[in-house]
Amino acid sequence: MPFQGTIVWLPEVVYSYGSTGIGYLPSDKVYNVKMDWGDTFKGLRGFSEPSICGCISTPSDPTLHIEWVTQEVACSLASTSVTRTSTMDLPSLFFDIGLNTKGATKSYYKVSGAKCKTLNLKSSTGNEYVWSADYSVCSITQATTATLTVPARSFASFAFFNKVGNVIGKDGSTALATIVDSIDITINNNLVDYWDHDSPYKQACIPGALDVSGTVGISGDDGGKVFTDAIYNQLTNIVIDMGLTTYDVVTLSQVRWDNNSIEGNTANEGLKIPAKFTAKTFTIAS
Repeated sequence: MPFQGTIVWLPEVVYSYGSTGIGYLPSDKVYNVKMDWGDTFKGLRGFSEPSICGCISTPSDPTLHIEWVTQEVACSLASTSVTRTSTMDLPSLFFDIGLNTKGATKSYYKVSGAKCKTLNLKSSTGNEYVWSADYSVCSITQATTATLTVPARSFASFAFFNKVGNVIGKDGSTALATIVDSIDITINNNLVDYWDHDSPYKQACIPGALDVSGTVGISGDDGGKVFTDAIYNQLTNIVIDMGLTTYDVVTLSQVRWDNNSIEGNTANEGLKIPAKFTAKTFTIAS
């Protein structure tokens, strides 16, 4: 049955070993959770007949996808997922996902060894800020009871685009444009998974180069000259303030604009610019 799901998470001390205790909620509003076990076998064929003559098991390559609304929670899943350690590794997370939890039969999926492949933040005029994350996972096992305790809902404030806050760029204190109507940011950790010769399960998951890119929909102030001049100069940072008191202010540093595209037409609209950028580093307040 739908609307009977739970999802909580905790960091793992050791990759793929799981965790116990009271879990953290990603948010009071989680939109989508998708678990994928990947391909499980490879068919073998011979030239003597058209049908499959045998199968071999393929390495286990499960993944996890989560979408949730940005909220003023005490421990940010977004920040934890992509903040690298002093050794340039990524935290390994454990998720306990319950389905049909109010029914007579319950299923709890233990997702261990989850490391974030990509993290996306998106919002636009009239919409909430939504995080979506894709994780490389070591293993997913099923049980009828929960491992982590589900805490009470926080009832904290949600972030939405037209609440308060601003998108700041240029010198780090001035608004990026008179009108900003959308934001889309993606953090890619370029993970590489490793399997050993004698095991079908992942033995390690190593983060590679860090890519931070995105698009901001802005107005072309003064006919676009201000922004056109700016794309040839390095910006200090871009700050996305989502209007929450304590958490989830995203700062992108050492930003370069990738290109400039301006369209003037007879549609009775203001001058709009889909401003694409690449950043060197980022921080997510948590």
